[in-house]
Amino acid sequence: MYTTTISYSNTQDYFTQLFRTEGNTTILGLGNLGTLENFGLSLNDKLKSAKWWSTTLHTDINYKKVNGFTNGSNVSHGSCKCAV
Repeated sequence: MYTTTISYSNTQDYFTQLFRTEGNTTILGLGNLGTLENFGLSLNDKLKSAKWWSTTLHTDINYKKVNGFTNGSNVSHGSCKCAV
């Protein structure tokens, strides 16, 4: 049995951990960064190896893009992760 799942989300007022610099000090805190877009693809397949044995293959591909403003600078960053 083969299954494919596609997902998308768009989060406004994305609240996350932020690094803020004051002089020579870096402070880790929580704050509103901006927006987060998330695209996902999941693939699953179940293979029958023998009457008494089966194998499940699973892959997740996820792309996240963050846009916002922190520490006096605009932030625009995207990253892709794949798990097998």
